[in-house]
Amino acid sequence: MNNMIIHNPHSFDMLFTPVSYRLAKKKPHLKYQHIPKIISRPNGVIYCVVDYSESSLITSSILIKLPLLIRILLIKFELFIWKYINHEYVFKFYDHRNVPLDSVLLSFSYKAYNFVTNEKKHVFTKCGKLLSHLSHYMINTSVKSTNMSMYKEKILLLADNDFSDNEYFSKFFSWYNNKIVVIPFIVQERFKTLNKKRKNKILLSGTVHDLSIEKPVSFYSDFIKHFNSFSYHKLRSSLKVQNLDLIDNKVSDFREKNGNTLQKEYFKIDLVDQLNSYKYVCYDSELSGALALSSLEAIACGCIPFMSKDSIQGLNLVGKFNLIEFDGSVDGFIEEVSILPNNIIYSESTCNDVYEHLFNLTSTNLKIAYEYKF
Repeated sequence: MNNMIIHNPHSFDMLFTPVSYRLAKKKPHLKYQHIPKIISRPNGVIYCVVDYSESSLITSSILIKLPLLIRILLIKFELFIWKYINHEYVFKFYDHRNVPLDSVLLSFSYKAYNFVTNEKKHVFTKCGKLLSHLSHYMINTSVKSTNMSMYKEKILLLADNDFSDNEYFSKFFSWYNNKIVVIPFIVQERFKTLNKKRKNKILLSGTVHDLSIEKPVSFYSDFIKHFNSFSYHKLRSSLKVQNLDLIDNKVSDFREKNGNTLQKEYFKIDLVDQLNSYKYVCYDSELSGALALSSLEAIACGCIPFMSKDSIQGLNLVGKFNLIEFDGSVDGFIEEVSILPNNIIYSESTCNDVYEHLFNLTSTNLKIAYEYKF
């Protein structure tokens, strides 16, 4: 995979640490930090392309209004610092003018398809193949889909799980005729089984977004209109204020009504310790079909997650790890909870194998995507 090139890797926190995160002393998610390790083999070099339309310091909607020369100067200064922060890697950069014709471009829809400048169009047009990960595809969906569809003859969509049958995806990506290649996030190695006594209960956790107060509101209108919901998670939203005997409900709001985020409070929780304190957990998947990251973290901590059947497609988890499948609905979850005491025998997962499983799955599927013939 020597000619796989990462698109604008400095502008978000899923692969590397952005400059803005270092300045704000904010912890990056690094959900896909295994991808650079895979594609840098065997020579240790990571190839990147920068089109001067994205930054971690300035929002794209403002950045793209600046003259190209100013954008180039700003981004080059940011890259100078960014390379120092991420010094464990060796980077080689292309810009929009010299991206190789036969290159395979890896991008993330999180930012790549919101604001498409002429420079970005040049990159998309010139590269040989587009691998576009659908992380956060439920935000500004119709705009992203329209921009991706311009390159449908050479685009392959990637995702954490195969949600190709999801109604939301099917509606907005009806033009897409290829398969979704599963490239999952990685579970960080700090998630592991501790020698703790566990409660014989189900932890219901996660945050609930009120999309009516997110900004810009237009980015969420597709989702809100389609599902007639201001929340990504139906189960969390429905059960947030309910008390069931077998459930410890620790669902919290993502943001206050005045717009202030509560995420800092949520991140104060020692999640490893919390997951090791319960035998079972439920982080329901998103209505858009995307898997909840913490479900896999729970497996790594020896906790058994409730997971919807749709959300685990393509992950090859069944038969390898302990989990409880349900249909994803509130009624389906409550039904499974009602039979839990009699029908399920708790058994710790082989937690040490989770990281290796996801790493190997990503390695295999990235190669499949790289070699895919249209």
